[in-house]
Amino acid sequence: MFDFDDLDDEEEAAAKTAADERLAREAAEAAKKSEEERLRKESDEAARKAQEQRAKEAAEAAKRAAEAAKKAEEEQSAKRAAEAAKKAEEERLAKEAAEASKPPSEHANARYSSGMILESVATTIMRAAEDMDSDIVLRLAANSLVQVLEIGTGPTGKRVRVRARAGGEEGWVSVIAQNGSLLFKAGAADSTPAQEVQQAEDRRKKEQQEAQDRQKRDQDRAAEEERRRRRELEEQREAERRREAEDSARRQQASASSPASLFNVGDVCKCKSLVLMRQLESLSAAGNSVVGRLVADDELEILQIGTDPSGKRIKVKDQKGNQGWVSALSSDGSQLLDVTRVAEQADLFKGTGQALGGGSPTAGNPRAAALAAAERRHASAMSHGVGEEKAKQLRESSQREAMLKKITEVYSKKKEDVPISLGSANLEALQKHWDHLQRPVEPVSKPEPAPRPAPARPSPAVTSLAPVGGPMQTPQMPATGGVQGSQEQRELLLQEAMVTYNLTARQLEALESLELLGFELPLALEAFLACDRNQELAANYLIESQANLEAPMPAGSSITLPPGVDPMAFGLTRLPPVFPGPAPADVGLQASDREAVRRLEELGFDRPTALKAFFACGRDEEMAANRLLV
Repeated sequence: MFDFDDLDDEEEAAAKTAADERLAREAAEAAKKSEEERLRKESDEAARKAQEQRAKEAAEAAKRAAEAAKKAEEEQSAKRAAEAAKKAEEERLAKEAAEASKPPSEHANARYSSGMILESVATTIMRAAEDMDSDIVLRLAANSLVQVLEIGTGPTGKRVRVRARAGGEEGWVSVIAQNGSLLFKAGAADSTPAQEVQQAEDRRKKEQQEAQDRQKRDQDRAAEEERRRRRELEEQREAERRREAEDSARRQQASASSPASLFNVGDVCKCKSLVLMRQLESLSAAGNSVVGRLVADDELEILQIGTDPSGKRIKVKDQKGNQGWVSALSSDGSQLLDVTRVAEQADLFKGTGQALGGGSPTAGNPRAAALAAAERRHASAMSHGVGEEKAKQLRESSQREAMLKKITEVYSKKKEDVPISLGSANLEALQKHWDHLQRPVEPVSKPEPAPRPAPARPSPAVTSLAPVGGPMQTPQMPATGGVQGSQEQRELLLQEAMVTYNLTARQLEALESLELLGFELPLALEAFLACDRNQELAANYLIESQANLEAPMPAGSSITLPPGVDPMAFGLTRLPPVFPGPAPADVGLQASDREAVRRLEELGFDRPTALKAFFACGRDEEMAANRLLV
């Protein structure tokens, strides 16, 4: 009988064997492919390295060829220059030999004789002896008269001894130049002293006329500059008038939509007609009873600007002390209140026995009263339509622009450039700089060095810069008391700085200018020394540091430098690590610039930040890296 179980076992074994063989073939094929892929990669890597090596060798060969060509060109140029110099020297020696071989009657000075009067054609050098290497006695100007005293016998054949008619100096001159042109002309032998005086007078008149012409040209330029300045001032005034008109239009528009916005808390108003004072702001609120009836000419103090949708409700206080809400406009659109005094002009409702608004400081003085009224109108115009803080900012901005314009005019009159740092200075710094410009200029004399303190006592001298990688300490002042002591501290610090750092008088003036920008003297001295005694760099450094830190740096603070950075090289600026604004496009970057940006990215920064830093630092990779790592 046939056993089917044995048949199933054989088929299963055959299937298993076939599967094992298939898996073995697949593993062999995979290993073969892996080996082929590895060999291909090794071949590609070897080819790439060979190509790079060949490119490197080609570049080095090209570099060596360029250096060899450059060296050959330099040698050729030096050879040509030497040959030209040798040829010129040979020509000069041949010319001198030819002159020496000529008989005395053919020499250039043979046409002159003792006693002749000559007139110089151009500036001529008078020497002490006939030798061309002797000392210089005088430089004769053009058109100078001389008298011949002696004819030279030297090999050049062109030297004569003369006496200047103007000063009486005697010496030797050449009658012809190296190129053969005449240095003196005859024809003045018969001139008399009167003729010489006339010639001198003619020369003086000519010089005077030239000076007058120059002065007229300067005056014309100054007049043109003045006309240009006036045109600019007129354009600025016209722009200011346009801005004022636009502000007025905006205020009118704001008053139409919200009449209460024309008033500020603290203003004093006067009623123009009957006004009802209610307890609550909303006119439609229940229980909003009348707390007072105000008649014409009653004065009110504004306590609060309402937020009612009508935009015309204001909380006020009357002369009796009653408080309530009134409307700035009536239902027909007529104005119910007039501002008689703004909040900044007087302390309101203060003072025993005084009327509403306090005493008037301008009583009995019409001129002062008119000035105060003009100031109130200006302040009111600046305040209407904007908030109190915004109005203050507008006033400060206007005052700053006016002060900067005055400083610019002073520098224009001096024909000097305005310091770059003033463009970002605040109003207080500009005012100090203006006071400094108004001070009379006095010569600065170098003070005597301060006596050195005893060894046991700590020296008040300015501290030096820290080593590389450490903090740069601010120079400290010795502690003394009172205003006089503060001035003594300043003088002592200046003397010690002059002795320790060898500051000149001009550098002391630059240091005082930095101090007038609003910075402490020790901090100004630190920045001045760190910026290699460059006033503009120090001013930019101080102002940028103040702006970046959003507060002035206090005296005695220190600046910590990155490790390995030279304090003098780093003292130019201190910027935040993030560069604002969008990243510039890198389409126009050269290969070297792309490599520099890539190296900045390797420091740990993304590409937009690296690009912004690279362009902000003028494509200087080292400076960009320092600013990113600070």
